[in-house]
Amino acid sequence: FDAQMFCDIVANNQKSLAIMKIDSLKEDMRFAYTEIRSEASRKLNNKKWFKILQDQGKNLNEPLAELYVYSFLSDRSSEFHDYYLEDLKTNPYYDDLEERLVAAYPSIPYSKQFVSDIEADRYAISRSNSSFPWIKILAALLIISMLANALFYNKARSKRTLKSTDLKSALTKQEQTILDHILDDKSNKDIAESLFVSVSTVKTHINSIYKKLNVSTREDAKSLFSKN
Repeated sequence: FDAQMFCDIVANNQKSLAIMKIDSLKEDMRFAYTEIRSEASRKLNNKKWFKILQDQGKNLNEPLAELYVYSFLSDRSSEFHDYYLEDLKTNPYYDDLEERLVAAYPSIPYSKQFVSDIEADRYAISRSNSSFPWIKILAALLIISMLANALFYNKARSKRTLKSTDLKSALTKQEQTILDHILDDKSNKDIAESLFVSVSTVKTHINSIYKKLNVSTREDAKSLFSKN
């Protein structure tokens, strides 16, 4: 809606001074907002000034004057537009204004435009409220997946640790020592020198280890005690 359009409409009637009062209130409102420093104060002032301007327009008993107020508060380029949308959700003022406007001026384009704008804004609000929160859901699923993988990994690692402990318990102390050397990639000769025994003794112990672990090679034995 164009502000000058409304000024032209009411310029010749007794409400013209009241329209000037609305303009004066708008200036007071703008000045008040220059002193606001916090978001909480801004919200309180939004509520206060919306009511002041809406009440002033209503008290004029001229729906076109109220439409003039509405055009200012609902301006999409205005800093008040977001609050206007919030106000539109719960404030019955807009439905009441529609009734007064249509009753007084059922045929003028401005009445039809007001009704159309209100319906469009309410539709936009409903679309915004009903939008499926895909991003939040995907983020939640990702977190759940990561937690599940971590839990599965920890359980698997715990099972491997228990299995390794059980397997080692079947070996003699000397066999466990030789197995530790095997897991450290020591050769038979290195193991023999470390334990001060012959290589053939080491081989005998290794064969016994393979039999108890049900494996046939060093790599098979090491795979049973993998840390990953």
